[in-house]
Amino acid sequence: MPDQLPVRCVIVGCGMVAQEYMATLTAHPDQVRVTACADLDPERARVFADRHDLTPVTVEQAVEGMAGDLVVILTPPHTHLALAERAVTAGVAVYLEKPLGDDAAAARRLLDRAQAQGVPIGCAPDTTLAPPARLAAQLIEEGRLGSVTSAGATLVGPGPESWHPTPQTLYAEGVGPLRDMGPYYLSMLVHLLGPVSTVHGSAQHHRTPRRTLGGESFPAQSPTHVNSLLSFASGASATLTVGWDGSVSATPHLEIRGTDATLALPDPNFHHGALRLRRSWREPWEELHPPAADPPPGRGIGVLATASHLTTPHPQWESAELALHVLHLIEAIEHAATREPYPVPAHPR
Repeated sequence: MPDQLPVRCVIVGCGMVAQEYMATLTAHPDQVRVTACADLDPERARVFADRHDLTPVTVEQAVEGMAGDLVVILTPPHTHLALAERAVTAGVAVYLEKPLGDDAAAARRLLDRAQAQGVPIGCAPDTTLAPPARLAAQLIEEGRLGSVTSAGATLVGPGPESWHPTPQTLYAEGVGPLRDMGPYYLSMLVHLLGPVSTVHGSAQHHRTPRRTLGGESFPAQSPTHVNSLLSFASGASATLTVGWDGSVSATPHLEIRGTDATLALPDPNFHHGALRLRRSWREPWEELHPPAADPPPGRGIGVLATASHLTTPHPQWESAELALHVLHLIEAIEHAATREPYPVPAHPR
């Protein structure tokens, strides 16, 4: 482990999101320095390395600590746990793109091993560290909403084929909107309202086959619309809707409701945006702007938080434990969605 900043980082997985991480990490040269990159496709790693003046290495070299002190894993979710396991075994700190993995039981074993070996692990999403989340948590803690009773989280859109060059992987079995986008919404709900105790769920396929930007047809192998009801240990409840079968929605991405006021948050997929607070139906919405940060926060601030644990003794940012709870929730929602629905007697017409 390094004894001073900046911490040497290596990126594993040089796809679209890696560009966003690089933009954030290069804005903080006093904290981290990206030195190398790797990819399951060596040619992609070479192109990314040339673009950002990095050293291309193999995935094995990256996760075994030969190229950096902190490995940032941005590969497909089904590869996360195996790669992180190799890094932890080598004593290399890990930061994972969401979700934590594809199996909660295996993820629990990974976190236990990392803790036993004293290896820091962080996991996206890191929007819980961003100014909108901090302001929302402050307002709730100060009692500005009164007692929080319910919440709603909504993502409805046409699906990633509207912008992603290869959306097929996001519709593969075991992915879909719940596992791809659900972590942003579930993480923010748990961050603000605490752990969830029970869930109910339903899932549907509405549009299949899908079509790429180039017109290629492909099947949706996972549910394309998921609804869930979450009951929190605090007594609050929340609805979650994530779907890629609509065009647009006017419903707030995230709304927290209390006995004294309602708070609407910006999209938890991003690190910026104003909040809106309304105290009653008689009063208008009040727009609240979080304090500005310089440089602006972006995807990858969780890497900075994880890196800081390598050099400074302070309480661990429990992002991995939060990500594990979210993974448990995803599995529970998927399981609940397979249960036999309660039949409703036909309505006479």
